[in-house]
Amino acid sequence: MRPAQTVFAKQLDENSRFLLAEPQLDGKKFDVRNCTAKLYAKRNDDTVIIVNGAVTDDGDISFELTDIIKYSEILKCDVKLIYENKVLSSCLFYINVIQTVTLSNKIRLYQSMAYSDIIQLKDSNEYYQLSSTEKLIFTVKNGSDIILQKELTSSDYVESENGYLLTLSSAETDIDVGTYFYNIVLQRVDGEPEPIITKTEFIVKEG
Repeated sequence: MRPAQTVFAKQLDENSRFLLAEPQLDGKKFDVRNCTAKLYAKRNDDTVIIVNGAVTDDGDISFELTDIIKYSEILKCDVKLIYENKVLSSCLFYINVIQTVTLSNKIRLYQSMAYSDIIQLKDSNEYYQLSSTEKLIFTVKNGSDIILQKELTSSDYVESENGYLLTLSSAETDIDVGTYFYNIVLQRVDGEPEPIITKTEFIVKEG
């Protein structure tokens, strides 16, 4: 299998519901029509979802991700090729299921579970990209108290998603269950912070 460290998929997005894998041996494609392909996706709660693959006319393996991308999380995955009940090949990678944060979006996540979002900036009808001296500041508050803050820079830009990847680790989401509020501001070097997303609900659910 061609290794892929991380694959991005939008939560419940029909355009990214399928994963295509190209079987290779020593850099060359090989025939898998007599094999069974299975994708094992381990969720943050340690449950495992098993998806059967289908071989396409081009000899690639297609996996439907509908059951995998229901929740925003990072899944540890393993694609196995099986022939006569023996595993011929195994490929480990991650699927990062992301939401797209837009104005007025509530964020909902599970306590002590990793989380990721794409934050998009628009200037008129075009997506705005940060300069090397600019940054986005994501802040979660409980009343006036800051309980979580992250900074995003141009290095966090995901070109295919036209936005910036915000990731929260399980340690960072180890927050009491409840409703908080977050905001995002654009910090320029020579100017006042500009609000991008104003006070919006940040909901932590029991994991």
